[in-house]
Amino acid sequence: MNNIVQQICEEFINEVTGFFASGSIRKIEEMETTLKKKAYSFILSMMAAYLHSLDQAIVEDKAGRRKKGIVIERKGEKRELYTAFGQLRFMRTYFHDKRNQNYVYLLDQAVGLESYNRVSGTVTVELAFRVTSVPMRN
Repeated sequence: MNNIVQQICEEFINEVTGFFASGSIRKIEEMETTLKKKAYSFILSMMAAYLHSLDQAIVEDKAGRRKKGIVIERKGEKRELYTAFGQLRFMRTYFHDKRNQNYVYLLDQAVGLESYNRVSGTVTVELAFRVTSVPMRN
């Protein structure tokens, strides 16, 4: 994972320094919007890399899964989640829990993702706050 993280960080630094090194004078609004997009993209890339790394660690823990009766059913299952930083896309592994006779995404359980949720809890709370704090108009 260290190589992936380093590569993501280097790309982010290159994008930001390239933005400022272009030779033109940047307006505050342009800096805010451009840097926000780049920062959010960087954060989403880091989150996806972390989730990939965590999923790989779960897959590689064969002995631990074997003790619990959990085997791999399918790899490379897509998942999308709308976060405070934008749309997070990542892949995860689908497992069969032979003891409980059900199928699970261990990564989702590990990071607290509910089945079928497409919006993060942070975004849900923020939306609810905004809806309740806006006065109603007649």
